[in-house]
Amino acid sequence: MPEYSTISVRKALHDEIKKAVGNPRRGYDSIAEFTKEAIRLHLHRVVKPNIENIALTRLQRAIYTRLFRQVFRE
Repeated sequence: MPEYSTISVRKALHDEIKKAVGNPRRGYDSIAEFTKEAIRLHLHRVVKPNIENIALTRLQRAIYTRLFRQVFRE
């Protein structure tokens, strides 16, 4: 059975989400569905690229450090 948690948001934000869900052209059946998609999109667009950039930066630093040591060891 899946586990769930509750997320609190300001009433004004909740009202905006309700408006979006209430519009049938948007295609959402519930506030929970809208919120889950919004969180997934945020993670995909903001958090994941940041993690990838951190990994790439660390890899580049390791490569440059190794090359620097090779060049100046001789």
